[in-house]
Amino acid sequence: MPSFTLVSGPISITPSGALRRSGDTIDTVVRALAQGQAKLLLLSTVSGISVLTGTGGGVADVTSHVFKAAITATLVAATGSNLADQATTDAALVTVRNAISEVLTKANTLAAKLGVLQITNSTGGTTTGTIPTVTQTVTAAATGSAFASYILSMAALNTAIYNTTNLINALCVAVGAKPVALASGVGVVTGTGTVYPLWTDSILATIPATPVVTTPASGTASVLATDAIAALVRMANNIATLASALSIIQTSPTYAPVLVQ
Repeated sequence: MPSFTLVSGPISITPSGALRRSGDTIDTVVRALAQGQAKLLLLSTVSGISVLTGTGGGVADVTSHVFKAAITATLVAATGSNLADQATTDAALVTVRNAISEVLTKANTLAAKLGVLQITNSTGGTTTGTIPTVTQTVTAAATGSAFASYILSMAALNTAIYNTTNLINALCVAVGAKPVALASGVGVVTGTGTVYPLWTDSILATIPATPVVTTPASGTASVLATDAIAALVRMANNIATLASALSIIQTSPTYAPVLVQ
């Protein structure tokens, strides 16, 4: 995603109608005017669109705005009490689903203002206007979540986060803000001869529903509780970074005023 530099200082319109700004080419001036209009459309105090509250409990990368890659999982034998319990894992993933739904809903609202293509959210998440706290822990147990269903749920949620990032980046470019850098590659997990996709980095018009995590048969290999916890922490941090980017778009514009000479 390209990154545009914000234009500082006034843009002049001469008596003859020409655009002028010292040291700038015409495309820079036109871009500044377009970005200035986009900023006005999205600025909360002007547009009336409220700023999304909450961060989801994650730690935002406010310096470099980098979307971190999804956490992989290890398929392990069901021995000891080191597996990600089904009930607490599924409950935690519901909080992720609701958190990213809040971010996507706000991004869609802003996108509609600019005529940017919106994303249909079919994750099943609920929204209240505040990003809920993402549960970043699960119970370690002797019987864990069914590995395949865990990976499918994780893939759906990470895909939702990834696609929401792309939409927010389109808004960032429109206003001249720094886009969120995307991690490269698609994470996969291999276990018992099966390759499980960890996320899909293709651009989707509709984000699919998030499957529930099921309980495996007794003694079935599962996912480590530590892997599940690390994945939840990573998703919470990515959501916080997206919330930070949205806040910048709505509250921290740098204007390039237009002067008539």
